[in-house]
Amino acid sequence: MRGHMLRPPLVLLLGLHATSGIVDDDGVRILKGSSFADAVRTHADEGLLVDFYAPWCRHCTALAPEFAAACTQVDAACAKVDVTAEAALAASQNITNYPALRFYRQGRVVDATPGATDAAAIVATARRLARDRYRTLTTVAAVDELFAGRAGVRVLALVPDESRAAQAFRHVAEAVKDPAEFLLLDGPDLMRHALDEAEKRRLYTSAEASAHANSVLLLKPYDELVDVAQFKPSKKGRKKLGRWVEDRMLPLVVPFLPDYVDMIFGGPLKVHAILAVDPAAPPAPQIRDAFYNAAQRHRGRVMHIAMFKESGEDESYNEALRHTLRFLKVTRFPTYLVSDMTGADEANSGGSQTHFDGDLADADAVLEFQRPFAAKALALRDGRDARTAELLRNPKFQALVSDPRMASLIEVLGVPRGLVDQARAEL
Repeated sequence: MRGHMLRPPLVLLLGLHATSGIVDDDGVRILKGSSFADAVRTHADEGLLVDFYAPWCRHCTALAPEFAAACTQVDAACAKVDVTAEAALAASQNITNYPALRFYRQGRVVDATPGATDAAAIVATARRLARDRYRTLTTVAAVDELFAGRAGVRVLALVPDESRAAQAFRHVAEAVKDPAEFLLLDGPDLMRHALDEAEKRRLYTSAEASAHANSVLLLKPYDELVDVAQFKPSKKGRKKLGRWVEDRMLPLVVPFLPDYVDMIFGGPLKVHAILAVDPAAPPAPQIRDAFYNAAQRHRGRVMHIAMFKESGEDESYNEALRHTLRFLKVTRFPTYLVSDMTGADEANSGGSQTHFDGDLADADAVLEFQRPFAAKALALRDGRDARTAELLRNPKFQALVSDPRMASLIEVLGVPRGLVDQARAEL
């Protein structure tokens, strides 16, 4: 396949500054730590697609010709970074798994696509990210089409188009990494029509919407179908809204597919609650409800996965699934466990697995089992130090957090009151 790969035109190879480094045998320029920031800045408008790779990684080797082919078809600039030679640069970009594709636009990462393994998928992603992430609806028909459609995730801002809040919403649209469509409405008449449509479909009442400034609707074809939030146009408010969109757009429970094992266990959510079931003998509704209840409570902190015992005639698929079940030590169905990848490293790439041995139908027990893992995920997500993260994971500390009378003791332990208030609110 490599021998038949089309070489990029010379003009594309010269699209990055000469200081960017050498060109590899696939015709893609290799960036160095000294030239990376300059390349991101130079290609801020059209975007820069970067493949972070390790020469010893077989997945990286397999991706290389696909990435080179994709680079001949996209308008964005393309480059590669050898993480073994540029360890400091890789660390600064939070690269922990290889290969890792990053798309940079306007000086920041706007998407990370670890699941793209062929040229067509890479091209489709790059072309989508090169476009503006938001658009403005200008007609009643466009609003009606929005509410009638069921495909994809759509984020609708109920704010004046030229307001400070609209500008903040555009910043959020550019910053959110996951695929979603961001929409604004051209004027108050269309906003009122959108609220009428929402009320008609019992998604969101116009009275509630009009009672709050800067409302956002998140429409999706699964789970709650719609979520709503209000936001502030400040920098902190934009960050909070972006996190809310990324958290709420994820399905509560995702099915496990062996083809995506690296993306699941190497993704941004490092704690995974897994319910392994046998499709031939489905679990009782109470077990399913208890699992979904925990998924709702710990959304954005713990990824909830339904894993099914092998079935069908695809033997390669079943063998991959059996391998994963053996790794997780699943010997009976149903089984409920938490796989914690927060401490995974080269010496312990599989993290740790903790099995639940209580009543799977007891919603409170299932939730309580997850609580310390969710606390740890929350702490690490917010950038707290390891000591604080470990402290928040402790079940005894969780009891303290839930009791306002213990505030003074918590402060003696060295945990800032603001973090405690946040943990109490979120957990």
